[in-house]
Amino acid sequence: MPYLLKCDGACQPNPGPGSIGVALFDDAGDVVATISRALTADETNNSAEYHAAIAAFTLARERGIARPDVRTDSRLVVEQGCGRWVVREPTLLDLNKRLQHALRVTGGTLTWIPREENTVADALSKRALMPSIFPAAPESVIAEATRALLHLGREPELARVTRIVLETVAERPEEASDALAALRLGRGHTSTMIADVARFTAGLLHGPETVAAMEAAIAERSEATRLKGLRWAARGLAPALVVGKLRIEKAATTAYRIKAGGT
Repeated sequence: MPYLLKCDGACQPNPGPGSIGVALFDDAGDVVATISRALTADETNNSAEYHAAIAAFTLARERGIARPDVRTDSRLVVEQGCGRWVVREPTLLDLNKRLQHALRVTGGTLTWIPREENTVADALSKRALMPSIFPAAPESVIAEATRALLHLGREPELARVTRIVLETVAERPEEASDALAALRLGRGHTSTMIADVARFTAGLLHGPETVAAMEAAIAERSEATRLKGLRWAARGLAPALVVGKLRIEKAATTAYRIKAGGT
């Protein structure tokens, strides 16, 4: 099965805290694995892009993907990584060696794409740079969740979410971050929180206006179906494809019911 990996690095300010985003797509164009991670040291935009490309090849190796197709919107990383441009910045020399080694070991390819074709990886990298919603340090999450727990005696559902944060932040930081986002949204019902977190993440990936248009297109469907659509979009599926998949599902289900003698 062919796989495609797209990667992006972010840095704010430049130089400053950096992060990476990687998305692994299957042959249907669905996102099947992601990386959204803050880097441990201050970076430049270029070094963050290098780290993202190296992480993409590492993910491919971990998944047993032969000859991975890695794409990035950093022309410098592509041209230097493929040996067509000279590396003049001393801080990039070691990263360039690591990237070229990854290319040789995996037998993969590294290709440039325009930024508009790299929206998922871009959103994943920016997500890791948003400490106000997704604190990078587990200690920050633990401290905030512990403080919140003291004031949630009359909000059992929010208290439950807060405990999930405290239980999962060390082992599963992304799950804890999603739970913390739900907590910050301040909703008291699980279904509403799940929808809001999915809507927030989908908006980060595709843009709030696109997600709103998708929700308008499926507004007449059941609550469970609308939530399914939001979750698909939050996982990286393009909103237009979400609408199409839900229509196909509905048509197939209707045909099955008619065949079975239902209404």
